Amino acid sequence: MGTISSPKAICALFATGAPTKTQSTGDIQIGVASTTLNLTGATKAYCVSATLATSGDTLTIDTATGIATIGTTPIAQVETATVVAGAGATSNGNLAVTVTAARVTGTPLAFSVALTTATHTTATLIAGAIRAAFNANAALVAVYTVGGSGADITLTETDPENNDATLNIAITAGLGVSAIVSSTNTTAGVGGVKLTNNTGDGKDFEGVTIGAMSDIVGVLITSSSGTITFDMNSGDYAGAVKPGGFSIIANSPPQSTSAGDLIITGGGSNDFSVTIIAGEP
Repeated sequence: MGTISSPKAICALFATGAPTKTQSTGDIQIGVASTTLNLTGATKAYCVSATLATSGDTLTIDTATGIATIGTTPIAQVETATVVAGAGATSNGNLAVTVTAARVTGTPLAFSVALTTATHTTATLIAGAIRAAFNANAALVAVYTVGGSGADITLTETDPENNDATLNIAITAGLGVSAIVSSTNTTAGVGGVKLTNNTGDGKDFEGVTIGAMSDIVGVLITSSSGTITFDMNSGDYAGAVKPGGFSIIANSPPQSTSAGDLIITGGGSNDFSVTIIAGEP
């Protein structure tokens, strides 16, 4: 078990006042610059960071163990286009293919796929040529994994986000290949809840199981994007954190009643982190 030392909560809320009246000089400080609360009794600390893609998504942290449970599982979007070319390429030339995707830089992407009658004799071989062209495009493969077998061409999100209704693979008719105006949204994307910098697996900073705790001495909740709400121990502590803001809860001595679930609920697209310092009874 990794050891911690000098646990403390430091908070400040102050401003500098500049006098405007005549014959008045010198700035003054309003408020206390810094208040330090030594968190006595703390023996363990951990952090969980996550992204909530949609309003109403939740992340539940068992504060006693550090184990996090996501409310909505992310699902990668999959788009499929099937090449139709009964006799393969009927003449030599370039097949025009277009990919539209909101998350891809430079969209729509125009591809000119070289086909020959000697090589591309089936729809499967034509689809393979298109997949090769897609794989050679850095902007596309930064967001999607190119796949498929036979005559199918698929684009699968590497980092699930909410469904992109604009995603499309279009083929212009020519060289014996039938037109595809609209590809098929095989699997709709769901952003869901993603644990980011930390896995929420109940391990400390050395990868050792935290174990059960009942005394929470400090909690810091920060949001870098979007507004989130939180509720700890069925209403003992509840509130909201707006983008760029934070909320801090600190007790010394520790309060055993505050060891319960911490539920974070998103209000849209949210990135946040939670730091918890706790002790054992």
